[in-house]
Amino acid sequence: MDQHAGIGGRDRSAAGIRALYFPQDGSLPLVPRGVLPTRAREGAPAGEVKARRRMHKLLKPTYRASVAEVEVLREAGIPLLL
Repeated sequence: MDQHAGIGGRDRSAAGIRALYFPQDGSLPLVPRGVLPTRAREGAPAGEVKARRRMHKLLKPTYRASVAEVEVLREAGIPLLL
């Protein structure tokens, strides 16, 4: 079952981004604080690829981050404007 079932698309995206910077299992983060990744690791799971793809889209002016995505990225040291 999807761990993010029942939440909206942008909130799901924020949860995926959070998992990259703040893993819940105590392991090291997949993305260091203050770094916006440019591509996924080889063999990365689909959720990681999707979260990284979303962050890449946010670099373009045609895409806007949700409030939840902005909060997570700010916590991770990525300054974003609303």
